[in-house]
Amino acid sequence: MLESKVIIQLNRILDGKNKFDIELSLDKLEFLSDEFYKLSQSILIHLEIYRYKNQLTINGTVSTSIITKCSRCAIQMTVNLKEDFKLYSLLTSKEENIEPNNWEEDLLILSNNAEILVLDDTIREILLLAIPMQPLCKSDCKGLCTICGVDLNYETCKCTKSIDNRWQKLADLKPE
Repeated sequence: MLESKVIIQLNRILDGKNKFDIELSLDKLEFLSDEFYKLSQSILIHLEIYRYKNQLTINGTVSTSIITKCSRCAIQMTVNLKEDFKLYSLLTSKEENIEPNNWEEDLLILSNNAEILVLDDTIREILLLAIPMQPLCKSDCKGLCTICGVDLNYETCKCTKSIDNRWQKLADLKPE
């Protein structure tokens, strides 16, 4: 099991507004790597935690950059990720009956005697959801020729494109 990286000591959170800035260096970030992307800079986390009695409102921003490949032309590229998030946390005893359905956002329920707030899974989830499903090097990327593999952004393909006879009727409908 991996050790926790994003830990907030609850005794450091006073009533009112509390600010925390956390930087996770690349050598400690094995929890966010994949064959399709890798981190190119450390993860910066800015948290503003508002405490009122047993309630915490956590407003945060997570930012980093990843190295990945364009989904059309397969060129290596860097994608900057920056995501805002909001969480609610409730410090409660086990006897209290909490109905999370009344909360609009994510709710973390902690025991009254909890000493730490661990946000590793939340930060990882936010970053994974921020990664584009089909990253593009530019919005008008032309991609690769499906026949010869030429990068159509830099070269013109000299392939003869033959139309499958089954689709000829649709090609005839296309205006000149």
